[in-house]
Amino acid sequence: MQMSPYYECPRFETCSCNNCPLDPDIAKRSVLPSDEKCTARKSVRHRIGLQYADLLPFQGLTSREFKGKQRWASLGEAQKQKVINSGLKGLSTLNLDTKNQGL
Repeated sequence: MQMSPYYECPRFETCSCNNCPLDPDIAKRSVLPSDEKCTARKSVRHRIGLQYADLLPFQGLTSREFKGKQRWASLGEAQKQKVINSGLKGLSTLNLDTKNQGL
């Protein structure tokens, strides 16, 4: 019998999330907007998810994270660089605003 991926999560013993990205049957579950979100780090979930690729089509990521990963992978290098530069510009603007406000 194969072990379920969520048992490998470091937060499994104390977790009460019913919307676990490491649950192979997550698509069968009904989730309410008020339900608790997974608090495990994305990198940890993804590492575990890759070990269970046959069970987890989203590789331990939420559907939103997985779709974002696919969109990023579909971009060309020039488009990726444009997005990165835009983000860096936004961060530098944010940093300047924070310094000007004395924060």
